[in-house]
Amino acid sequence: MSRRSGSPPTGTEKKILRPVAPPETGACTKRLDPMAGMMAGLAAAVIILMALVIAVSSSNRANYYLKAANGAVEIWQGRFAPKGKERILILPGAQSPPALKDVYNENEINAIAFNYYIDRADMLLEAPGMPDFSGIKLYLKMALPYGISDEMRQAAFDRLNTIDMMMYLYKADVAASKGTRADFKKALEYMGKAAALQLNTAQSDLVKMKIQSIQELMTALQDKNLEPPNAPVNMPTDRHPSQLEPESAAK
Repeated sequence: MSRRSGSPPTGTEKKILRPVAPPETGACTKRLDPMAGMMAGLAAAVIILMALVIAVSSSNRANYYLKAANGAVEIWQGRFAPKGKERILILPGAQSPPALKDVYNENEINAIAFNYYIDRADMLLEAPGMPDFSGIKLYLKMALPYGISDEMRQAAFDRLNTIDMMMYLYKADVAASKGTRADFKKALEYMGKAAALQLNTAQSDLVKMKIQSIQELMTALQDKNLEPPNAPVNMPTDRHPSQLEPESAAK
């Protein structure tokens, strides 16, 4: 049954309260807004400054320099900083380019280092006497990381294969010169390693001829071992070496 107007509420009825608005703090928020703007501006300025420093440092890091000192050429690289540089490589005995530039890029420096190590390998190969295979291979391997194109790297790999082939040919010659069956087999093992290399047509033909030559030597040795030994020459039993007859007495 509905409650009549003007009568006090009963215990079962709930009183609806109006929401209370929070206290106004306009004075405080007005004080914080300028400070927040200043902090945001300062943070943006710091980010921009850091970006500029990184950009300048990266640009300096991409700069390379050549310096001739004590019979060598030194390669320097800019530090990852707005200024400064550090020495990264020394090329003993190298000659400076005819016209030195103030600044070099990475590709130019890599080409200089690559050609230096290739030239050093060629010098050892052309030296009189037995080639220093280990030294030649070391220079060629040092050149590989500086190859700036597939052609340059392939040229270094081809030279490495040539040196390996020459080394196996030399070892095969030394083994075959001993003339035993075991040494001939060892020589063929060396030539098998040479044949497995990536060789050009002329080199492949040379290896095949060497293998055939060693096989022929092995066959000749085998035929010689199969021949029966020469029978000793026996003197007839009814003959004896002639003897001098005694001189007849003087009459």
